[in-house]
Amino acid sequence: MATNPLHDDQGAGWSPRELGRAIRAARGKLGISISELARRSGLSQSFLSAVEAGQSDISVGRLIRVAQALGVRFADLIDERVNSGVNVVRTADRRLMSGGDPSLRIAMLAPSLDGTRTYAHCTIEPGATVEPAGLPGRETFIVVAEGAVVLAFADGSSVRLDAGDSVSFPDEEIRTVANGVARRESSFFWVSAPDARRS
Repeated sequence: MATNPLHDDQGAGWSPRELGRAIRAARGKLGISISELARRSGLSQSFLSAVEAGQSDISVGRLIRVAQALGVRFADLIDERVNSGVNVVRTADRRLMSGGDPSLRIAMLAPSLDGTRTYAHCTIEPGATVEPAGLPGRETFIVVAEGAVVLAFADGSSVRLDAGDSVSFPDEEIRTVANGVARRESSFFWVSAPDARRS
């Protein structure tokens, strides 16, 4: 894929450099070092330094970990404008994010009002299998829009979801997401939320 998966060239006006500045500003406001952010997020200091400099890609899962470690909303880091009422994101204005694998495209949908949930439309290429971040303390909900996906979990079980099927699970249990259709892309809606059982 030739385009940067962190930047929607159709006018979203957001870049890895802007994300890096937002992370650095949030870290500065909290008064912690980059090594402390690395410790809290479980990510390496060198990786976080590259992200802050706008020189490295970061997946949605890792970005959620950074937001949690900083005690800020995911929406704050990607500069999502959150209104207290109706929030509309048009198709052409969706921010494209990295899924950590170029065969998975993630388009961010309207932000949640309180910033604790993340909504996205994901597209996975034919034959692709990706390994999501698996975030502790989060719950994931998926509903398949087109095609089929196969989810594999830490306990060795797997489930195939066809168009219209849905599933929810503790995020840290997921190991892989695979396109269940050999010759075409599959797409699904993904919601990540705090696991209320752990509050």
